[in-house]
Amino acid sequence: MPDTGPAMTAHFRQWLRQRYGTPERLRKAWGDPAITFDAVQVPGVQERRAADALGLRDPARRRPVMDYYLCQQQLTADCIEDFCRTAKEITHGRAICGAFYGYWHGVPPQTQGGHLELPRLLASPYVDYFAAPYDYSHRLMGQDGRLRCLPEAFPVAGKVHMVEADTRTHLHPVDEHGRVPDEASSIAAIRRELSTALIAGSALWWCDFGADGTGGWYDHPALIGEVTKLMALASRLLEQPKRPVAQVAVVCDPASMYLLPDAEAMQTHYELLEAVTTELYRTGAPFDSLLLSQLSTADLSRYRLLIFLDTLLMDEATRAAVKAATSNKATLWLWAPGISDGQRLNEDLVRDVTGFRVALRGQGVSAARAVAVGTDPLVARLPAKTVRELKPTQTAPLAEAWRPDNWYNPRDAETMAQHYRAFEWDAEEGLLRWRFATDQGWTDIHLQATIPACDGLRLTVSGEGAAVGSSLRVVIKDAQEAEFVTERRRVVGEPQELCFAIGDFGPAPWRPPDVPAPRMPMKGLKL
Repeated sequence: MPDTGPAMTAHFRQWLRQRYGTPERLRKAWGDPAITFDAVQVPGVQERRAADALGLRDPARRRPVMDYYLCQQQLTADCIEDFCRTAKEITHGRAICGAFYGYWHGVPPQTQGGHLELPRLLASPYVDYFAAPYDYSHRLMGQDGRLRCLPEAFPVAGKVHMVEADTRTHLHPVDEHGRVPDEASSIAAIRRELSTALIAGSALWWCDFGADGTGGWYDHPALIGEVTKLMALASRLLEQPKRPVAQVAVVCDPASMYLLPDAEAMQTHYELLEAVTTELYRTGAPFDSLLLSQLSTADLSRYRLLIFLDTLLMDEATRAAVKAATSNKATLWLWAPGISDGQRLNEDLVRDVTGFRVALRGQGVSAARAVAVGTDPLVARLPAKTVRELKPTQTAPLAEAWRPDNWYNPRDAETMAQHYRAFEWDAEEGLLRWRFATDQGWTDIHLQATIPACDGLRLTVSGEGAAVGSSLRVVIKDAQEAEFVTERRRVVGEPQELCFAIGDFGPAPWRPPDVPAPRMPMKGLKL
């Protein structure tokens, strides 16, 4: 969440004084004839969620919120640069300085994540390296184990990226963050993570939070032996000349995130980034990831395809760089490239940079859908997927769900103490409420109850606070406690009825069962 305390409010006011200088210039920029520097407050939830065309922020209308998030992000970068500068001054330049910064994947609220001023820190003479764990959502066997950053952006800027490989091996006591089930999978994960770092030109260290004297995540002869062999391999490879071979580059833009309200558009970006990156990994073709701000300095000669993923914001200099980069080169434009110049939203700006005629229709995120028949070349080779529409004709309440003691929190006391500020629930006839406050991605609550054979489940769901806009995933546990999962559904503020056909529950990827469909009766579920 944004910092709404008195210290940040005071800093925001001072930041605005430096940015605008006079109350008159502030009033003009904000479109508020009565605002003064001393009256400025940190924008509230309603202002942060407010959206215009395409669900985006129009700078002409939402400047106060955009200014606040820019101020907050710059302050984070200020602190990092100040600490690094101080360390270098004290050590007379001997210290190598860096920070955990530059996260891009796995950060749902980008404007609140604190990583948007990456181009500025890449240009800083005081910051030598950037570190991050690899993405927590793609660690299972068969997944790509992607880095959280845009790895090629660092060498272009003359910086080093370091991977924190906090791999949850089979020795990890908690089933979280892609924990693998056995020794063979642990070795495979260790190999994958080092290979990813070598390909990206990143440094890597294996991080073991479990080494407390009672055993660690790598405390096994086979795992340590594998690490030893990989270290020798890496040492040899690092001495050999290598050159990048990717012919595809994905172009991303942190500054465009200031145009995304804390609502549907932010979730849309998260899903777009996830989906496109996943499909690119599945092509088997190597690809690079660059910042929009690097187009004028990066060597683009070997790229045959440029994919502009989320480049919503382009000033005049950036537009010129984009036009030069895309001249006589295959280009894939996604979303609304260049729809804002920092002063307004306008469809003519998209046409200027892409050549496509477009139109803005209505408020909110576009939900238009085109249907292709099975013989269409676009879908002819795709596997068929059954879609079920559940229309209940007879329902029965699950009485055991209204007993609070049938619900439980699966996390241990240590995890709760470290990562959760609140997690509580109560249940009564027809209603379950649970409240949570955490920086973790896991908020699930579990039900232990016998659920008889049925065609589907029906729930009425609503959210409050930070839960609004998040996603709900229902998991059922079959007669042998194998887990099956549905696709995610968006949580809104008003109650909404959700129906899930049992046939639409697929095997859970984190613990694949040995059967294709759930066995009845079910032993419980988790939300």
